Amino acid sequence: MSYYVAMALCRRKEAAMTSEEIAGLIGLFIGLMVLVALSYFESREYKRSHGGEGMIHHWMAEHHLLDWRRKH
Repeated sequence: MSYYVAMALCRRKEAAMTSEEIAGLIGLFIGLMVLVALSYFESREYKRSHGGEGMIHHWMAEHHLLDWRRKH
């Protein structure tokens, strides 16, 4: 009997994911949600304190990237 036939006949049912893997994915999801929430609120606070100018717009203006079309 070949290896593959023996494995097909003797398959044991195993859990798709262990409890540790599930807990890790839940922790990862919670961490990502916290990161997104903090980024969102930090962006709103930045806009409020800088007269409506967003972080990305400020960065692009400081690095002279907003007028790239006018240069050429």
